[in-house]
Amino acid sequence: MAYQPYDPFRGRNPRSRSVATRRGLPVPTLALIALAPLLLVALIVAWRSLGSDDPASAEVTSSGAAADSSNVDAARQLTASTPTSTPESTPTVEAPTSLGLPVPELSAAAAIVVDDASMAVLYDLDGFTPRAPASVTKMATAVVAMEHGRLDEVVTSDVHYWDLAVEGDSTTMGLETGDQVTLRELLYGLLLVSGNDAARVIAHHVSGTEEAFAAEMNDLAARLGMKDTHFVTVDGLSAPGHVSSPWDLVLLSRYLMRFPDLREIVGTEEYTAHGIRDGQEVGYDLYNHNPLLNYTPGVDGIKTGFTEEAGRTFALTAERDGHRVYIVLMDSALRAQDSIALVDWAFANHVWPGDLEPPSPTPAPPLIGAGSDAIE
Repeated sequence: MAYQPYDPFRGRNPRSRSVATRRGLPVPTLALIALAPLLLVALIVAWRSLGSDDPASAEVTSSGAAADSSNVDAARQLTASTPTSTPESTPTVEAPTSLGLPVPELSAAAAIVVDDASMAVLYDLDGFTPRAPASVTKMATAVVAMEHGRLDEVVTSDVHYWDLAVEGDSTTMGLETGDQVTLRELLYGLLLVSGNDAARVIAHHVSGTEEAFAAEMNDLAARLGMKDTHFVTVDGLSAPGHVSSPWDLVLLSRYLMRFPDLREIVGTEEYTAHGIRDGQEVGYDLYNHNPLLNYTPGVDGIKTGFTEEAGRTFALTAERDGHRVYIVLMDSALRAQDSIALVDWAFANHVWPGDLEPPSPTPAPPLIGAGSDAIE
């Protein structure tokens, strides 16, 4: 029904209206009374628009640039469902049912398998003990960069890859001092070849210092409920107090995969990044260190790591028949074999709610020239 201004004489005898008008209520006054509700509505709308303070509509970075709202908004959809307590908390989705198949023998010192939908722990080998995480740390580096920067902003490198290489335990994407690259290209170098040079350039650009950036990483860990985690380095090199646990790294992995651009990056097998060096275009050939990507069915991420102290670490995720699991291995001598075995076991041993039978087995082919543990 169309809006009708308030009329104090509605429903009364028309004669009473004319009498009242003659008794001291002139027509302009009556018109003002009739328009008062409309004026009040207009004032309320104007006040609300002036007083709006929606942080989601004005995501501002520490450098004053607006963050990529599509990525941040997509990731924030997870916030309400991300556990902030132990996995014993009552899940909101029913967990898959185990068929009782034996867990494969592993070389890893610690491992965990978690169902994405229910966050139920399907397998746990010392999964809540803090350990040195190595370069799976860079998942946090990437997320903080996404939350505080724009993919198209140009960053000037203030590090040289050779200086980091001679320090030992550093893989790099090949940045030289003065190279100009976008944040997007740096993220490819960070997540595909685990570039320590990319990690440090990102940290300096976003926060000014690596220490300040590490503080942002710890804020992220607190938001995600990563209670066994403390970050000291932005690249994952070992340092006193730099630790995380398999369970915490699942929480981080799950959050990273909610960023569409990060999900695309970690699922890329090879990529040529581009930058400007001394006024000339330069390319960086990057190959994903994930030994299972495009090799083991369903695997589409995420990140490997290695240091002498941590051993080989791996955070990965796989989806089959509409069901996704997250797996983290720490200090694994045979990282590729361990992870392939756990992926196949997870889907063969469980029936998800609504499924009439377990997913069809899709084992990976024998490890011949693939799935190597030789690289980080």
